[in-house]
Amino acid sequence: MRIIAWLVEQPWAALLLASAWKASGIPAAVREVDVPEAPTYSPAWPASAADHPPAAGPTPTILLPPASTSTFSTPAAADAAYVADAPGRVILALAGHTPPPGTPVAVGSAEDARRALARRGRPPRPGAPSPSAARPRTLAEYAAAYAAGAATPSQVAEAALAAIADSDGGPPPHLRAFIAVHPAAVRRAAAESARRFEVGAPLSPLDGIPFAVIDAVDAAGYETTGGSAILAARRGGAADDDAPAVAALRACGAVLLGKANCHEAGVGMTGLNPVWGTPRNPHDTGRFAGGSSSGSAAAVAAGLAAFALGLDGGGSVRVPAGLCGIVGLRPTVGRTSAAGAADTAFSIMALGVLAPTAACAAAVHAAIGNAGTAGCVPRPPPLSLPSILPLPGARPLSGTRVGVYRAWLGDADPGVVASCEWGLTALQEAGAEVKK
Repeated sequence: MRIIAWLVEQPWAALLLASAWKASGIPAAVREVDVPEAPTYSPAWPASAADHPPAAGPTPTILLPPASTSTFSTPAAADAAYVADAPGRVILALAGHTPPPGTPVAVGSAEDARRALARRGRPPRPGAPSPSAARPRTLAEYAAAYAAGAATPSQVAEAALAAIADSDGGPPPHLRAFIAVHPAAVRRAAAESARRFEVGAPLSPLDGIPFAVIDAVDAAGYETTGGSAILAARRGGAADDDAPAVAALRACGAVLLGKANCHEAGVGMTGLNPVWGTPRNPHDTGRFAGGSSSGSAAAVAAGLAAFALGLDGGGSVRVPAGLCGIVGLRPTVGRTSAAGAADTAFSIMALGVLAPTAACAAAVHAAIGNAGTAGCVPRPPPLSLPSILPLPGARPLSGTRVGVYRAWLGDADPGVVASCEWGLTALQEAGAEVKK
């Protein structure tokens, strides 16, 4: 044993061992192995396939009262009357064009008009849902409804609370997007927002819009468990203060619905959580929502929240966003403060946004970017974002270069490659220069 120890400690021993390890063929075998991994879901309780049939898509839960009608101006599509996204329901009504009496009206925006009426010759994104498919509401739609008086923050909050309760009620499978909701606090914040709209003094375009926060980031009055009973015990009770990003959103008037579920301890790509229950994918309840910001993604994709915050170190915002069909933005570390995050937030973590569209994600990022960074040295530079809803024909990304590594881009399923190519074309139309 002493001879072996002496040999291992010699300067040339490391080179000899490395050579032997390479010659064994094990590294090459591991590197080249192809293990098929079909997307699956492992329920935390016994359930047959009949208990969780695939859903047609997330059903929007935030609609106006069934008997209401409304019109509002959207200059970008002044040549249209209205656009229906389902039989008998209108998502876009322009000034001077009133839908048939009794038709339920949901909110619309210039973004909807451009998407539904003028794609400038560019085909739809491969695999994109049809215009009639249900989808979550955008921030522009909420803002337009509030400004037109077609809905109030209190109405939206009540609808959201009912939808959250319904998502976890009845027999399984349950969505499990949220682990904690304080209805009284939600109603109080929504009522305050509604009063601001009544006097014409909203705090920002985010005023009255409901959002969720991953249960790895502090929100005053809520426990921060990181999806783990052990972390919950260590932190010992409800947080006294908001994390900087949460405080910034509340200062904008956004209404916090509650804490969103996440992968246990915030480390994992599936969202599996035996403590609070595993969030399911709203598009197919037999599949994972992805992780670790699983509840945040599920809440947005199902229309329970307009947007949500998540933490991302190795894909924990981007993966669930991709699996749930929404947008996930993981900014540069330091651009958004990770103060007030659970102990799992190491130096690689960044606070990110999950939202229905890129424009929505940009709007929220504009609100939380640099929040809590006043004492940082050096402090991040000011945010520079294009207009959230640029005019038709505008090129807001002019002067921006986008790098593409084709070797990796092509190493994916054809549908993924086609969607990426579609996105690159959209970036070029907005003025960006795509570099290989």
